[in-house]
Amino acid sequence: MIQNLFLKSLAILKRPPSPGGLFPFVIHFLKMIKKRCLNKVVSIIF
Repeated sequence: MIQNLFLKSLAILKRPPSPGGLFPFVIHFLKMIKKRCLNKVVSIIF
């Protein structure tokens, strides 16, 4: 999962940056990180 994400980001970084292509990826990445952090916080609280 992490490796796949890493390869995807590498592929995106190799391409010339286009805001249209990079923006959704960044949002998806932030959502995943937020979800992960929320899960950790919830597991710590409960």
